[in-house]
Amino acid sequence: MGYRPEEASVIAGVKHSIAWIDRLAWFALVFTLSAAAARIFGQDGVSLVGIRLPFAGSVLGLGAITLVHFFVSRHIIRSCADAWSHLSNKQRNALFDDIVRTGGILTKGANTYRGAITESRYSLELKTEISDPPTWVHFALVLSTLLAIVNIEWSFLALSQFCFAIAFILTNWNIGAGWALCLGDLGSDRNSSAYFLDGTARPRGISYMSGLIISNNISFKNYLGGSVVEAAIASILLWILLLIPFLTISGLVLLGKAITDF
Repeated sequence: MGYRPEEASVIAGVKHSIAWIDRLAWFALVFTLSAAAARIFGQDGVSLVGIRLPFAGSVLGLGAITLVHFFVSRHIIRSCADAWSHLSNKQRNALFDDIVRTGGILTKGANTYRGAITESRYSLELKTEISDPPTWVHFALVLSTLLAIVNIEWSFLALSQFCFAIAFILTNWNIGAGWALCLGDLGSDRNSSAYFLDGTARPRGISYMSGLIISNNISFKNYLGGSVVEAAIASILLWILLLIPFLTISGLVLLGKAITDF
């Protein structure tokens, strides 16, 4: 298939931006697994490429990964908007096929993303399959993030660490929803995008992530802010819900111990 120079540059831009998300996923896996191993084996910090970080530094590292994730996601979204503006349906579908066949750990094998978007008035949802290779990468990142942050013990500190880790996970999950929807939308057979507002390069409201915030006219700044706010609200609610049984069980254990000692 021959491409005009403008079309070729658009295709190269999409592939370049997708390649960055795969590189970031590799780095995040290595970083979180290193931090998890250090915590499990009782070390006092994380050693990565000759640099040693205390556990507080590993949290800052996760924050940096989240920020980079946002900017890479924004780059992917803008590149996909260019694809909808300058490529035909056949060219977009060929681009999608090339990405899921030759991509990295977060895109290779994601064939089911094509046509997997369901749409309602205020939301979009991408239904993935458990058999998709990228799904297992997502699960691995969730587990390694939890192990990197949370002490494996029964304590108030561990409970707080767990909710803090959930905030990181939800923020990245929300940000990732944006570019994953873009990728699935790219492989669609429809003539107009489900993801982008008609005639613009602006994505629909961030309500497609969880529905707590509804907006049809957002900036990328609001996109990130909304992701963080939603994750924080969910984590605080989870902390409150878990705190009640935690205090109840801890109180019963202490009471039983006091009775036994008496």
